[in-house]
Amino acid sequence: MKRTVMTLLAGLIILPLAALDFDFTADPPTAGGKVPMLSLDDDALKIGGTNERTALNFDGKSLIQVPQSSHLSLKNGLTAALDLDSKDKGDGKNLQMIIFKRDEWLFYRCGDRVDFMWKSGKKWLSAYRKKLAFDKPHKIVFTLDQSRKFSFWLDGKLIYSGKTASAEVPNPPGKELITLGGGWSGWGFKGDLYRIRILNRVWNKEQIQEFFK
Repeated sequence: MKRTVMTLLAGLIILPLAALDFDFTADPPTAGGKVPMLSLDDDALKIGGTNERTALNFDGKSLIQVPQSSHLSLKNGLTAALDLDSKDKGDGKNLQMIIFKRDEWLFYRCGDRVDFMWKSGKKWLSAYRKKLAFDKPHKIVFTLDQSRKFSFWLDGKLIYSGKTASAEVPNPPGKELITLGGGWSGWGFKGDLYRIRILNRVWNKEQIQEFFK
């Protein structure tokens, strides 16, 4: 019995540490989970930011792969939490990849909306999309559980909770790393990323609300 309890406690400790948890508003930037801090040696990736906060700044052409992030798949559920400010690229399209896991899932901006998609076989399928004004920074949290129930929170408010637009099964986990700020040619993110967290589990309401504080 004692061994069982210890095993359960160990599991509770390990799960949070498996997260990608970057805070670029800290000086220096911090990584609070298992995934190590990025190596920021690309001239196009700078700690800068506006709105009186430091951030990882993307110039619309830069992107970066996240080491040790291949485990962040959809199989066991997903939470992604972002604090970001997307800037207008001035090309009339504003196709901006924010999070990209090749052949599995992605989250991006398309003009005046954001879109969460996953790949099923060879097809990319939209699971949820939301119109959004990009005239200010936003805090976004979205979750997907194992039954594929999806929730989307924006700036502290629950916007949607229910079935995804696609009923097709996502691809199984692969070995690709998470890419921030790009993934397809011409789809670079332009703006500031203040904080980002990605976990292989679904946050409860209290954990989600804590991110918005």
